[in-house]
Amino acid sequence: MSLGTRLASYYRHHVLATVKLSPSPSSAAEVDHLYESFSRLGNLEYFKIPRNQTLNRFSPYLTMLFNPAKESIVSPFSLPPGFALDTPQFLDIQQSLLKQKLASILAIPRYSYIENDQEYHDGELQVPFKYHASKRALFFESKVHVTPSTINDPFCYIETKYKDLDISHFRKDIRHNFQIFHKLDSISLLDGVEGVNKLGGRLTSEPDYIQNVMDVSDSTIYQMKE
Repeated sequence: MSLGTRLASYYRHHVLATVKLSPSPSSAAEVDHLYESFSRLGNLEYFKIPRNQTLNRFSPYLTMLFNPAKESIVSPFSLPPGFALDTPQFLDIQQSLLKQKLASILAIPRYSYIENDQEYHDGELQVPFKYHASKRALFFESKVHVTPSTINDPFCYIETKYKDLDISHFRKDIRHNFQIFHKLDSISLLDGVEGVNKLGGRLTSEPDYIQNVMDVSDSTIYQMKE
């Protein structure tokens, strides 16, 4: 099997998620909280929030690469002996479920808000996502339900029985309390090779992001771990 074929096979079911947060993280602790929370959704092989060193501010843009397989490897270029990829059928299902879950996330509590809330951490308290809807967003009020955040699942999800409802407008047209939540103003999802290529990896050579070429002085980056 050629290198290109091996890479295409490995990355086929990956999911690239590009998110715009409102507001941006204000500290490394908040970035850590976001990383740990999104890591619960699957094998998170890449996570980056740029940071402006001069202003010491984090960007609102978050980039993540998920691998829906049961296990993840450091590099697909030298698969360990006996390593077996999950079946394509299993990965198709896992990829679809992961994309559905990511697409439905509306918000997550800020670490600064819940870090000292013992009731929340003990599972005794939920944090509801309260918002003010603009005139355009009022259309969605009777069509969607937003779940509360809990210690077991920190994300607030948009639930609806209307399969063709475009919830992207609902995201944009509601206002929330910046001190309590990060809202996902937008989320873009790309599959497999297309997502990896957009991230900067090339299937003809080893992707840069696996080889630590990114400077952590201007970004918060979590990469695949040994």
